[in-house]
Amino acid sequence: MPRYMQEMFNALQGGDAARASELQIRIWLDGESREPDQVDPVLRAKALAMNLIPVTRKTFLLADMQPVCPLDPCALTRLNKVCCPVFIVVGALDQPEVLRAADILASGTANARKVIMDQSGHVPSYEQADVFNVQLLTFLSEAGA
Repeated sequence: MPRYMQEMFNALQGGDAARASELQIRIWLDGESREPDQVDPVLRAKALAMNLIPVTRKTFLLADMQPVCPLDPCALTRLNKVCCPVFIVVGALDQPEVLRAADILASGTANARKVIMDQSGHVPSYEQADVFNVQLLTFLSEAGA
């Protein structure tokens, strides 16, 4: 379980949305290896403001807890059937399970390119938009898109 996850659930159960949102940002934006003061304060403040909306409305876990149409068989067993180019981007500072999932996707998909963005957590396109855009445009150009 990621650091702060249990504390976040406790805050949610206690009705402390602001604390729960802060902890969720610590899990996903700051990541395992950074403290809040090591993340761009402007980006962090924007992320916290955006995140507080689904936490306050109690909607942020709905998709995870109640999939609308679960795939059967699951997509993981069918990665070898994906024919189109696939761009997998992951932040080097993301949760270990997310990094592992990126490895599984990349190794199981024939036309996959995995990019690991240094100094970024769960949303590299947010933290390093300029670097991400260059990587994406290069991928699209090489993929013939």
